[in-house]
Amino acid sequence: MKYLICLFLLAIFAQSFGYVARGIFNDPKHPGKCVYEDLVLSPGEEGKPKGQCIRFMCRDDNGYGEIHGCGASAPMPNCEFGDYINLDAPYGECCRRHEICN
Repeated sequence: MKYLICLFLLAIFAQSFGYVARGIFNDPKHPGKCVYEDLVLSPGEEGKPKGQCIRFMCRDDNGYGEIHGCGASAPMPNCEFGDYINLDAPYGECCRRHEICN
């Protein structure tokens, strides 16, 4: 039972930390906003581009934004990760992947 609890906590912990990329995402066609892929956001807004498992956050009216991606995790022994289960799910949930075990 302790093993299952530890494994569960480890899975949650592994999914909760991801990468963060920061940069300027402005476009002269949309002054005062952040533009990334199919998103045009005002400062303080966040969104998730279609078909990607990331969260984009607009921080200011100069186009400064952050991209938050899924964390690295390891599959169970004798298993490997397959495709993402649902890229259209909200950020965090979309990080889940199929596990293929031998």
